Amino acid sequence: MGDCQRTVVLGDPSEKMEQYWRGYKAGVTDVYGAMKPGVSTGDLRNKAIDIVRKSGCPTFELAFIHGIGLDHIEVPFIAGGTLGDFQIEENMVLNMDFELHEVGWGGMFFEESMLITKDGAERLYTLPRDLIRI
Repeated sequence: MGDCQRTVVLGDPSEKMEQYWRGYKAGVTDVYGAMKPGVSTGDLRNKAIDIVRKSGCPTFELAFIHGIGLDHIEVPFIAGGTLGDFQIEENMVLNMDFELHEVGWGGMFFEESMLITKDGAERLYTLPRDLIRI
């Protein structure tokens, strides 16, 4: 299975969307850099939420690290709170998944798969991590 999301905007994004995307990008960069064996997915989730909020997206609250394999969302996964948190192990294939749903404004999404190596995480594809502008 594969699992990927990006946010696309038609025309010029609003300043709010640009600000929110800067927050997303900061969180993605930091969490990706922190993914390695022995790290708790709960710690990564909390790190993502903190960084994204401080970096420009104050309403952000949905960050998931979940397994991916034969099924779309495969155990181990985070189902909310501390339920489902797990320690990352070498050779896991995991997804980093950020979602924002803001009533009256819209949503933003970022998700990609990676292989956990002994030294960190390896991206499994090269799709840019930018806001896609059409």
